[in-house]
Amino acid sequence: MSGSAYQTRRPTRDAAVNAASRGARPVPTFRALFDCLRVAHATGDRCGVRLCQHAIARTVREEAVS
Repeated sequence: MSGSAYQTRRPTRDAAVNAASRGARPVPTFRALFDCLRVAHATGDRCGVRLCQHAIARTVREEAVS
């Protein structure tokens, strides 16, 4: 038997992102996101800082549209 015939299929990154973005997710409060941004900045987590900045921008944009 070939080992490749019984391998478990794993979703690709794109498939996982698409699946996660299908459902509506609750948006965290601005205060919670800003606190996360402060922690990421204090610990030197550049990726975390960038993620928090984009999440804050998305939150502000959604509040402005509402």
